[in-house]
Amino acid sequence: MKKFVTLKSGEELVIRVVEPPLRENAGEVGCWRDVRKELLKGALKPWLFTPYFIGQIGGKVVGSMSYYVHAKRRDVGVVEFVQTDERHRHKGIASLLMGVMIKRFLEDGGKALYLCTTNPVAGHLYEKHGFWYHVGDGMRYLAPDAQEFDDSYWAYCGCAQVREATWGDLPGLSALYNHPRPEWLIKDHLTRTFSDMRYESHFIKLMRRIEDRRGVYLVLENPAGHVVGAAA
Repeated sequence: MKKFVTLKSGEELVIRVVEPPLRENAGEVGCWRDVRKELLKGALKPWLFTPYFIGQIGGKVVGSMSYYVHAKRRDVGVVEFVQTDERHRHKGIASLLMGVMIKRFLEDGGKALYLCTTNPVAGHLYEKHGFWYHVGDGMRYLAPDAQEFDDSYWAYCGCAQVREATWGDLPGLSALYNHPRPEWLIKDHLTRTFSDMRYESHFIKLMRRIEDRRGVYLVLENPAGHVVGAAA
């Protein structure tokens, strides 16, 4: 998908939406170092859907961002790696990419998007697009038809089951972590994280640490497919 926009500077911005495997732009977008190679090559596609929204001027990448949702259940997502080339800031590039990103999320049936920021300038941008501070430095966007998200998503719907965590649990666990309820007993002793709202990088590190049976990460999943508990 391509979209062409004329910026207030007079330059033409080309917005592209691409999915892993990323080839030509793999070195120009953000990603967690611990899984960069696998994710950008598409090795995590069985578990995660990770579209990248890339802005280009004159063929060069000037901004990008992405969101991550479960490969099969795309109702909850996390926004990551929002970046703009410092030589092209204050041109509205991030805002344009954000608009396209949210539109795609909603088209795919998305209900709630989470992100974290301690940057007030970035926070103002996200607020313009409907994000609100939710817990600590965590922000959340709710779809127009999902304003009662908490009452429905976390509602009891039958007996939950325990299973091992997968890479696809990243967005669901981020939603659970970035919520005032339930009261966590301990927030990830293994990664020394007790109050930080940015959970995604800790999830990546934890999944890496328990590989080769060096530990276990268990989640509690209800009949609707929502993660409602976790322990490592």
